[in-house]
Amino acid sequence: MRPYPWWLLVFAATALSVGCVERRFVITSNPMGALVYYNGKPVGTTPCDLPFLYYGVHEFTFVKDGCETQSQRYEVATPWYQVPGVDVVTELFIPYTFQDIQNVHIDLQPAAQAVPNLVPRALELRDRVKAIPDPPPPPPRGPAPPVVPPGG
Repeated sequence: MRPYPWWLLVFAATALSVGCVERRFVITSNPMGALVYYNGKPVGTTPCDLPFLYYGVHEFTFVKDGCETQSQRYEVATPWYQVPGVDVVTELFIPYTFQDIQNVHIDLQPAAQAVPNLVPRALELRDRVKAIPDPPPPPPRGPAPPVVPPGG
């Protein structure tokens, strides 16, 4: 019987014990129940949990009735175990699942209240528009000029 090469056993052991990275955002707001848009796409209402794939800049927009809509850019720095070159070692030889959990929180501000005397001002403006006289009718147009065929 022919013996297996030792490197094949090392490779098999490594393949069975590989680690990985679980990346996710935990998104909260005050007050709760705000609709969250992640990079322009709706993902749910707060509080919510969202996986992400890459490090860098992410944009969140929060929308809630009675509150001002707010956008927030959130930058996620690359951790040491995901730096190119190091990530090969950590993912192949460390049998551990790294969890990269990023907390995103925003305090929503109440919406600005309407101007209290808005209705009287609107009625006054409508009366002022009614007082503007109609413009004079345009002058009558004469007959259309004759159409000359090209080259004629």
